[in-house]
Amino acid sequence: MKLFYRISIFINIVFACYILVKGSELLTKDLIGAKDVRNAQQSYYKKQSADLEKLDDTLFGEETGSVDENSVPTDGAVQEGTAPDVDEKTAQAAASMQTLTCDTEYEVTVYDETQQTENSRMETLPASFIGKDRRQVEKLIEDYEKSPSLKDQEEGFVSMSLESFSTEKISVRKVIATSLYYACIVAEDGYLTVYDGNRRQVILYTDIPVFSLPQAMQEEVMDGKYIQTEEELYNLLESYSS
Repeated sequence: MKLFYRISIFINIVFACYILVKGSELLTKDLIGAKDVRNAQQSYYKKQSADLEKLDDTLFGEETGSVDENSVPTDGAVQEGTAPDVDEKTAQAAASMQTLTCDTEYEVTVYDETQQTENSRMETLPASFIGKDRRQVEKLIEDYEKSPSLKDQEEGFVSMSLESFSTEKISVRKVIATSLYYACIVAEDGYLTVYDGNRRQVILYTDIPVFSLPQAMQEEVMDGKYIQTEEELYNLLESYSS
């Protein structure tokens, strides 16, 4: 009986030792597995960091470490094609949104090609300009060049352009070519016709036939006879008709 009891105790001890050994093995495997997981995570994070650094070098390498110091603009210097272009486009866009009002100042600069003189004066803004934006005003000026006023024609109108535009003030430039002569008598359709000194605008249609003039006078008016003053013109016409 005692022997059986001792054998039973021995078996229990052996089984307990077996359980302890197996438990230790399992615990060791778990610890090793956890360590492997941590090592794997660390390796993954290191790989991600390396990839990000390579990406930064690819995207920004030329803008950081590879920048030539001589290529960096100094204070006050502006790279060509950057800020000025943006500022100009912004100014043009802002101007295109502005419209003129009855309070807008209107400056007219007149340049005389003949005399080579230039004068500026303030005038009343044309009614057709009120409420218009820059593009619309440019179109109105373009149309005016095709059919200028009689006064401008008499002054020898050549062209007109928009120099500056804002809600507060606009400036236009007219180019004229005044004549050194008051008038020019020419032969047209067998009769004498009087033009202004630039031969652009008719001043007077006469009923004086060209054939009634002396031969020398006929030759003069064929090419155009220029007159200095109004008094000289009417004295000459009177002599032609007598």
